[in-house]
Amino acid sequence: MKKIYIASCVTICLLILAFLLVGCGSQNNNVSDNLSDARYGVFDAQNEQLSTTFIYGERENPYKPDGVSNSRVNFGIISVVFPQKQTENEFEFTLKSGDKTFTGKIEKSPFTEEYLADIGSQITTNEPIELTLQLPTGETKLTLEKRSEDWEIDFEKALKIGENALKDEISEMSKNGSIEYYLKIISNNKTNFGTYFWAFTAISENGEKHTVIFSPTNETILVKN
Repeated sequence: MKKIYIASCVTICLLILAFLLVGCGSQNNNVSDNLSDARYGVFDAQNEQLSTTFIYGERENPYKPDGVSNSRVNFGIISVVFPQKQTENEFEFTLKSGDKTFTGKIEKSPFTEEYLADIGSQITTNEPIELTLQLPTGETKLTLEKRSEDWEIDFEKALKIGENALKDEISEMSKNGSIEYYLKIISNNKTNFGTYFWAFTAISENGEKHTVIFSPTNETILVKN
């Protein structure tokens, strides 16, 4: 009886171990469960003084391109680009959406010409939002319109297009460990304001990285590397 009991315990342990191993393997290929950066929508506005966007979504915390996806937090990034170089490194802002108001400082990026702030929250409304900036020349207000609402390729469809475009690379990468994924809305507001692209990226634990870029209005892959 004792031998039967021990044998049963060993069998159960092996089944549990097999289940866990299968779970780990499937997780590597599950894009939705391993999204480290998910950007759902964008608002924008422009006047003679500046161009601005607001992009919202979720991203892992801590944020690190290491092939492992951590739990996600909400974000809402304000980006401001000036046509001329500014002497100040930060400006106060107020962002209003319905009955919600967010305030803080928008700061110069150490890497680009952008001024950035993260309100730590998503704004998913389709209604316009209002941004007020306190500049050395005085207060300026812009009304940001949602641009992503009418895109032919929304977030969910973009995720499928990106995954399908990199299916062979993902299959190979998954053999060597876990993979994390990014689906970003990208643009260049200084030279091509109002033009956006989807960028889907897969990063493995060993540092291998692949990206595809395509338009929100067409499934054609424009860049693959």
